Amino acid sequence: MIQPRLIACAAAVLAVSTGVWLRRKRRLSADRLVVAITGCDSGIGYSTALHCHCRGFTVVAAVLDLNSSGAQDLLRIAQISGRLEVVMVDVRHSQDISRLVDRVSSLLDNNNNLKFHSIINNAGVMVFGEMEWQTEQIVDLQLEVNLLGAITVARLFAPLLRKYKGRVINMTSHCGSLPLPGLSVYAASKAGLQAWSDALRVEWAKYDISVISLIPGAFFQQTNILSNQNAHAENMLKAMSEEAKKFYGSYYQLYQSYLTALSGDKPAAPVQSVALYRLLDSALLDPRPRPQYHNTPWRYSLYHNLACVAPTVLRDALVTRFVAMPQYKPDK
Repeated sequence: MIQPRLIACAAAVLAVSTGVWLRRKRRLSADRLVVAITGCDSGIGYSTALHCHCRGFTVVAAVLDLNSSGAQDLLRIAQISGRLEVVMVDVRHSQDISRLVDRVSSLLDNNNNLKFHSIINNAGVMVFGEMEWQTEQIVDLQLEVNLLGAITVARLFAPLLRKYKGRVINMTSHCGSLPLPGLSVYAASKAGLQAWSDALRVEWAKYDISVISLIPGAFFQQTNILSNQNAHAENMLKAMSEEAKKFYGSYYQLYQSYLTALSGDKPAAPVQSVALYRLLDSALLDPRPRPQYHNTPWRYSLYHNLACVAPTVLRDALVTRFVAMPQYKPDK
């Protein structure tokens, strides 16, 4: 005789499976939904703006520089499309964010058929360098853009999010859960972003606002997130004390030389990743979105899982091997 507990367990599994299937199959329609996206000059933000526009959303794309290649591409599309607008926004400045909110509000006021759906906090800054090298300005830049900017965006969009029962999608990072050497400040900003997202999700659930974390994956070669690395390296060297220059010696230049190829502006181009766009569709269009979506390559997943269960000594060795940066050796 089948035990009642087994029947209950089977029913629960079936219900969960059915719920997942329905969530995937019965997606929302993007038609008449408005999304606002920060950091659309290049990379993931630029790609997200193009993808959302192609999916049928009305898109308000926030860019840092209207003369950037990504902004110019989006402006050309905006000239022939009634579903794309471009706004210059530095997320470090609340008045810029307020201008973004006003532009979205104006769209909604002028078209009663539109509904505000989501703000995507994508704007981000990454600077490679050991903690002592990073100047106060470089530290502030990463914390202000990656964490404080996202918080300010959500806070100023709160009235619209409450009114339309919208979504906040925060672009987080694997570095938030597995911090890497050379990215300690960046990792701190992303760990803070993840912690804030988790708390805000519970805080805003009672207002029917969904807060979602999305880890897009690493696309250094396809984005401009490290475009200013060489300039930051020069500033770090200028600010370094004579004692530090003598101590680090040739190690500093060797370290930075590994990153030279990743620096410099690249023309804006869509990120080539089917997995990323599937995640975006799920986060935006699943009727009951999950708290977190992540694009994790097998290599990173392997290192991450091993590091999470390994003793500290082994964990640190795995992280060092994963980053594969030059190792410090005193000059003779």
